[in-house]
Amino acid sequence: MVTKQGVRRKFIYYSASSSICIPRLMLVFLITSLILPTLAQEPSPKPAATVERKLTSQLMTIYGESTGRTVLMPGAMPEVMVSTNVDILADTKKAAMRIEGVMAENGFQITRIGDNFVRVTPTKWSNSPAMTQLSKIQLPQVSTDGKNPMGEFNLGSADENMFLGLYAELKQCTVLRPAWLVGARFHVRSQKPLSRAETVYALDTLMVLNGLVPVEDGEKLVQVVPLNQVSHILAKAPKPNSSKSVIEPGKVPLLTTRPLISRPKRPPQTLSQEITNFSAQAYTKLFGDPPDAQPLPVADRLARFYAKLVDKTYVPSKLGGNPILFEVRTPPTKEELIYAMETTFRLNHLKIIEVDSNSISLGAEKETKAGSDK
Repeated sequence: MVTKQGVRRKFIYYSASSSICIPRLMLVFLITSLILPTLAQEPSPKPAATVERKLTSQLMTIYGESTGRTVLMPGAMPEVMVSTNVDILADTKKAAMRIEGVMAENGFQITRIGDNFVRVTPTKWSNSPAMTQLSKIQLPQVSTDGKNPMGEFNLGSADENMFLGLYAELKQCTVLRPAWLVGARFHVRSQKPLSRAETVYALDTLMVLNGLVPVEDGEKLVQVVPLNQVSHILAKAPKPNSSKSVIEPGKVPLLTTRPLISRPKRPPQTLSQEITNFSAQAYTKLFGDPPDAQPLPVADRLARFYAKLVDKTYVPSKLGGNPILFEVRTPPTKEELIYAMETTFRLNHLKIIEVDSNSISLGAEKETKAGSDK
């Protein structure tokens, strides 16, 4: 039998228990309601940054297009390391800044020159002979008198012979050079029309960036040599004399590696001969008779012409088969042409030697020291 006092005690017990349990449940619910949304909204951790290789040419193409500047850089550039967390094209306005940062991290310096150019050099070149030569190339003033026509150009992958041919044509000069240089490839595409003088500036800069140095020798000649041979250059071209007659370039032997189309001299017997014959016929219909096969560019040919020019007899030399490249672009005087040929022989470690009072031949010449004559 339960007394009233027991009922009261039991009621009080459960009431007391309820008064304790309810706040605990509310606290658990409150904490859960606060923590779970926070956990649900917390972003997932970013993936660890990785590094990938990018072609420097691709990055600098983007740089040139985003800045409107023509990029001048060495032809052989290593790949650069780029973090995958860096989106170069996320903002085209900031692409140039991002690329400058990436190139700096990979050991390259980007230098803006004037309004139209940007130059890429390894940071380790800061006190190098290459930077000394680059500092000598002056950016030309843009002319507005119409004498420097504006134009664009694109060299996808030009070899040294093609590049120097374009250089001589634009600069209107005769290039004197060794037959073997450094095997460079040249890549450049202008982002806006450039004057002739600006284009020559770009080509001068590209030569130095690729290990070559152009040295002006008088008004009509430019000697081009590898960077490590520039101290051996002897630039002593005769002064121009307008009173003397000049020799047309077409009368001087052309010693070049430029391929020419030749006409087959017998009926075709193989597929390759048939293709050659078809090409020659197509060329004839468009341009007239194709030229004869280009003679080999060897020293004997230039030495024979030299002998004829100085009224001597040429005696064949065992060095006459050495390769030599020579192409006159501007009409020289006799003295200028003799100097140009003698300089070309010297750059190829050859020289003209007297056999007797009426005969000359080719001889070997050791590397010339700066300031000495042959």
